[in-house]
Amino acid sequence: MSYESVLNSIRKGFLNPSPDCVEDEYFIEVLADAFRRSVSLKSGNYELSAFNGVFNNTADVTDSRIPSTASSLPDVMKVLTSYFEGMPVWGHPSIQENVIPPPSIASIVGTSLCKLHNPLITWDKYGKNVCLAEQQIVSMLAQQIGYCPKKSSGVFTFGGTGTLLYAIKIGIEKALTGFFGEDSYPSMERGVGNRDFVIFTSDASHYSVETVSAWLGLGTNAVIRIPTKNDFQIDTDILYLAALKATDHSFNDSLENLIGRDSDILLSKKPLIACFVGTVGTTDHFGIDCVSEIVKIRNHIVEEYRIGYFPHVHADAVIGWAWSFFNGFFNVNSSEDDLKLREIGNIAYTDLKKASQRIEAIKMADSIGIDFHKSGFTPCTSSLILLRNTPSYCRKLPEISATDTDRLNNDFRLLLREKVDTPYLFYLGDYHPGKFTLETTRSGSGVMAAMANLHFFGQEGMRSIIAHLVRLRRLLCSELDKISGISLLNPDNHGTVTLFRAYFQKSIPDIDIGLNNKDLYSRKVLLTNVYNICVANYISENRDIYDGYSLSRTEVFETTEYSTKKDSQVKTPLIAIKSFLISPFLTEKSIISLAESIGNSVINVQESDIRRELIAYLNKEFSSDFWKHKPFKEKVILEDP
Repeated sequence: MSYESVLNSIRKGFLNPSPDCVEDEYFIEVLADAFRRSVSLKSGNYELSAFNGVFNNTADVTDSRIPSTASSLPDVMKVLTSYFEGMPVWGHPSIQENVIPPPSIASIVGTSLCKLHNPLITWDKYGKNVCLAEQQIVSMLAQQIGYCPKKSSGVFTFGGTGTLLYAIKIGIEKALTGFFGEDSYPSMERGVGNRDFVIFTSDASHYSVETVSAWLGLGTNAVIRIPTKNDFQIDTDILYLAALKATDHSFNDSLENLIGRDSDILLSKKPLIACFVGTVGTTDHFGIDCVSEIVKIRNHIVEEYRIGYFPHVHADAVIGWAWSFFNGFFNVNSSEDDLKLREIGNIAYTDLKKASQRIEAIKMADSIGIDFHKSGFTPCTSSLILLRNTPSYCRKLPEISATDTDRLNNDFRLLLREKVDTPYLFYLGDYHPGKFTLETTRSGSGVMAAMANLHFFGQEGMRSIIAHLVRLRRLLCSELDKISGISLLNPDNHGTVTLFRAYFQKSIPDIDIGLNNKDLYSRKVLLTNVYNICVANYISENRDIYDGYSLSRTEVFETTEYSTKKDSQVKTPLIAIKSFLISPFLTEKSIISLAESIGNSVINVQESDIRRELIAYLNKEFSSDFWKHKPFKEKVILEDP
């Protein structure tokens, strides 16, 4: 076949740029066929069924080859849809693994339209009104959270980690420009050099803080993790001492017992503070850091010790931001509550009120990370870094073109590229975020997905779905309290995540406070960890017998004071089972059924299951040296102390 023939065939695989009723209808039909195939995979369970009835993700991929000939669009659609066989159905009420929501139809359409028209929002010449939509969303969220819409700015980026990266990078620039003054060469030009930096965050915050610190060249050791209180918010008393040690040259008290030896040594070197990262809704505990107290600590060290720069304060609110829809809601008279939220119950109503009141303080942060693809019900990814833009650095900022809007008179200017670096871009238009964004190519998909849901839900829609999930979370807690051998680990949580731990032989051992016999205590912890893995597995694997549910677990809910492995500094963790409520299709019946499934699992897990899982757990967690030291033997572990 000649290349002209192949080319003519290939052209049919593109949407005709000119109006053509026949070809346009063909395009719509191809899409419709693909979606029909996809939705036909729904089986009623929490996973899509497979066309061939077999789910295989362990196939040998090394035999994969690019086809030698072109394929027809219908054949390609068959190939594509087959890759989604066995996928979790995120909207199914039985899926309670993590903060992965079902995307709304509106957001799917918003994303799909972007794939069709391919706007690039690096520059308004390429993104047109989708660039306008990005700016409108920035203003919407600024107004919602409590920033000044006329001063704030923001861009969509590649995920929650991206929002952290922008915040910490801006923090580095603020620290360097303030510390060295106008004539300095900040890291955008010369790197950080041999300067030491620290990033303060809680020990319950996301691991992406270390990821960003490593990728920015600061190293993971630059992250100082501050202990949390019982409600999983950062201990601001310890944070204050750590910030004091980093800035006050007369403060040399040891903080080793609070933050660890390596972190204490680093603070003794009086490093620059790149960022305070407060978490507003931790993944496992929905812990909410007191952002207002963090800001007060930052302001105090600036004013008291004249450090010459304002350390950046970032609110990592990628989950908790959605509770800002309740800002001011509880200040109105209850008779004005058209949604009748008091009907969700006093405890759940109090949860909403307490969480929203604490989250309202994020307006004091210098920047906020927002994930629409978490508690905003859009497809991945749709993340926004929002800047408050309070002047807090002293370097003379680069000149900008008169065509740039006032939105560039903000912290993003610390990240501006030199004009000479982009000679073929930004010669037209008014919106040029590509001058400072990390990404040189940015899709508008996240923007339009977010815009779709902001219009679809509105204020009342977001309040209603969050209130519904919080109410059901309280119901789950109540049902779990009835099950012998189940202990709730975060009963005072105000969000939608529940952590619990099951105990072997239906009795709850005194492991939270420890036992006098360390070996005995460690054996109990190890046994209970393995038992919880078995319970979680049983819930998932027996969906044909009981109503199946897919829960997840956290490998380190807390750490104990003891080490399972002899002479190891690594402390034994407590494994917990997690239920994260996120589906709008959850009902009271779903929750009661889940509790029954958990109760059945606690009863039916067999010792043989535990023994098998124990061996796998030990092989995974410990090296061969473990067996030489043999602090435990399999038989001993399974004995009831």
